[in-house]
Amino acid sequence: MEGTRHERVAIIVTSYVIGFVTGFILLTDSSPNTEHLYVSSPTTVNKLNHSQKMSIPSNDEKFVFLCEEMQGSIGNCTAYIYDVDSSAKRQALLDGNTLTMENEIASFVKWSDTGLAIGSTIQSVDPNTPWFLTTRNAD
Repeated sequence: MEGTRHERVAIIVTSYVIGFVTGFILLTDSSPNTEHLYVSSPTTVNKLNHSQKMSIPSNDEKFVFLCEEMQGSIGNCTAYIYDVDSSAKRQALLDGNTLTMENEIASFVKWSDTGLAIGSTIQSVDPNTPWFLTTRNAD
């Protein structure tokens, strides 16, 4: 009778270990393919099945910069600004044209009191509508 009780305990413990290991594997992305991930900050990298997103919230958290790479568009992402107050996702426009950029360029996005800036050449026209962007004039 002692042997069967110990066997049952061993089987139950083994089952729990297998369950935890399986859950851990399913909840973590262990795929070696990281060529399309973009890092915006240590805490915001999201990976979706059909698109990949990079998101950077503004300092006042009223807007969020999103750069989405749709499946089939390897190496480039389309920029959007999510307006938290109106719950609207707006396409970022650079001088009236849809803003699409290389993934590496998206890592240069920064927020300031004057709105959105991408590197030293692209900035928001108005901080209240950061999805309208323009190229800065050289001084």
